[in-house]
Amino acid sequence: MKIDEVQARVRQGQVLHDVNLQALQAPAAQLDGGLFEQVDFSAAQLQGAMLRDGVFQGCRFSGADLADADLSLSVFTRCEFGGTRLHGARMNDVAFQGCGLPQVDLSASRQQQVQFSQCLLQSPVWDEAWLEQICFDRCLLQDCCWRGGQLRQLCFYQADLRSCRFEQAVLDHLIFSGCKMQGLNFQALELQQCQFNEAELEHADFSHARLLRCSFQAARLQQAHFVQAHAPGCNFHQACLDGARLAGCDLRQSLWIEASLEDADLQGACLDGALLQQARAARARFCGASLQAADFSYARLEDADFSDARFARTRFHRAVLTGAFGQRRAGIVESDPELFAAEQWSRNRDLG
Repeated sequence: MKIDEVQARVRQGQVLHDVNLQALQAPAAQLDGGLFEQVDFSAAQLQGAMLRDGVFQGCRFSGADLADADLSLSVFTRCEFGGTRLHGARMNDVAFQGCGLPQVDLSASRQQQVQFSQCLLQSPVWDEAWLEQICFDRCLLQDCCWRGGQLRQLCFYQADLRSCRFEQAVLDHLIFSGCKMQGLNFQALELQQCQFNEAELEHADFSHARLLRCSFQAARLQQAHFVQAHAPGCNFHQACLDGARLAGCDLRQSLWIEASLEDADLQGACLDGALLQQARAARARFCGASLQAADFSYARLEDADFSDARFARTRFHRAVLTGAFGQRRAGIVESDPELFAAEQWSRNRDLG
């Protein structure tokens, strides 16, 4: 079938069913609003084509070239995109449902409000892509690369991202809830208000990264690296960072309530104004750290090393400090009268 006939049938609102359009030569084709069922677009040349507001069911795009095409407002269900070229494509409000996208090239594409649901994304390339409000729902993501991409408001839920790469990308308001991310490399990246709650991040590397008010609540970060990272205001509530390396990290105003930092290295870190209430930090190294106005109330700090640390109004109310201090130090508040009063009020309330 020739492109003129295809475009005419699309304009008439006809459904194209079981049509072979393999290797179709149709750059800049006008196919917007089309209804396609089991159409084979394999190896078709559709650069700059208009595929807006279309419905594609069971179609094949394997090896097709859709560079700079416009797929906005379209729905793709059970379609195959193996090796499809979508470089520079525009995708606004697009849904991919049960699609296979192995080795698809999405580099330099612009995507907004796109949903991938139960899709296979194997070795796709998003280099230099611009993505906003993208959701990956129950997708298989393998060897995904977002190198140099601008990523904003992406949502990954319980996804396995261990083989993915984010080199030189900017991550803004991304959600990685419950994801498997062991050993991932975030070195020197900029991450703003990203959520890693309950994520598995053992051995991940955030060294020299800029982490602005990110949340790692209940995340597993054993042996993770945050060396020289800039992470003020980050939330590590109930996170496990046993054996983590945080030397020289800027952690001002960060939250560590009920976190575990056993054997962690925080030498030279800045924890000014940080809340470490009920934290477990046995054998942690705070040598040379700045701990001004930090709060270690009720923390367990057996054999922690505070040599050369800087204290000023640093609270250790009811903290367990066995083996931590050789002698009393200036700037430490070991007993907080206000907390004693609050404890007494709580006891009286419980007694009725």
